[in-house]
Amino acid sequence: ALLISEYEADHRAKKDTAKITTATNKFLAWLGQKDLPLNKVTDRHVKGYVRYSRHAGIPYNTFSAEIGKLKQIYTVAKEEGWLATDSTNPFITDKKLVGFKPAKEKASYSPQHAEILAHEALENKRKDILINVGVSYYTGMRSSELYECTVEETDGILHFQIKAGKTASSKRNIPLHNHLIEWLKEGSHLPNIGSGFSWKSPSKSEFNKAFNRFSDTYLLKKHGISEEAGTLSHHSFRHGMSTRLFEADYDELEVAHVVGHSEGTVGKTEAAKTYIKRAALPKLRERVNSIARIALPAIKDAT
Repeated sequence: ALLISEYEADHRAKKDTAKITTATNKFLAWLGQKDLPLNKVTDRHVKGYVRYSRHAGIPYNTFSAEIGKLKQIYTVAKEEGWLATDSTNPFITDKKLVGFKPAKEKASYSPQHAEILAHEALENKRKDILINVGVSYYTGMRSSELYECTVEETDGILHFQIKAGKTASSKRNIPLHNHLIEWLKEGSHLPNIGSGFSWKSPSKSEFNKAFNRFSDTYLLKKHGISEEAGTLSHHSFRHGMSTRLFEADYDELEVAHVVGHSEGTVGKTEAAKTYIKRAALPKLRERVNSIARIALPAIKDAT
C-alpha cells in the first residue's frame, strides 16, 4: 500500500501500479499464504521462489520486473520505519537470476501484414482498427501515443504532436506521410488542428488490447501468420517503422528522432551525445515520406 501510494503520488501509469499488486499476489500464491509480514520473508523463501519461477518457464524480463517490485516494497517499508534500518532486503537477487528463459523477441509488421489487417478491418466494418493501422504504419507511434496525440501545423507541415510518453524522448513531432494525409482527408477523418482522433475505447490500455485481439484473430489465426521470428502486437508497427527507415539508409540517430527511442538505446556513438538536438520538421518529413506506400481501403467503406 505504501509503494502504491508513492506511485500514485508520482502520477505513474496505472498499469505500473497494478504490477505491484500482481507481483505481491504471485509471491504469496507460491507461498500458499494470504499474507506474510515482511520481516518474516527469508532468503530461503526468495531462493525457492526464484527456482520455481525459472522451472515454470517465466521469461527473465517478466520475473526480473516482478522481483524488482517486491524489492521496492521492502525498501519503502524500511524507509517508512516499518522494518529495522539494518535489515537485509531478501529480494535483492541480481546474482541469482540465471538460467531463465529469455524474453521472446518482438517482430515487425511487414507492409503485407499491414495490408491484411487493413483489409480485415474493412471486412469487419472496424473503422477504428483501419485508422489505427494506417496511422501506425506511417508513424511507428506507440499505441498510447496514438490514443492521445493531436494534429498540429507548423510552417505548413502537418504533424502529430506527442506531448508525453514512456520516456522523455517520447515527446516529439512526427510529420504526416503524404499518403496518410490524402487518405485521411478522403475519408474525412483528418483531425482538426489541435485535435486528435475520437477513439471509442475508454482508455489507452483497452485501446491497445482491442487492437491486439483483432490482430490475433484476423491476422495470426485467420491467415496462419507465424510468430516464430517474434511476437506480433501493436508495438510491431514501431519496429516496422524503424526497420524501413534503416532500409532507407537513415542512421540510428535519424531513426530515433522519428520513433522516439530513448537516449540509452541509441547506441554508444558520438551521434548519441547530441541526441537532444532534434531534427527540424522538414528533415523529419523527408524521412517519413521515404516509407513506401501501402494499399489502404477507403475509410468510408469500413463504416
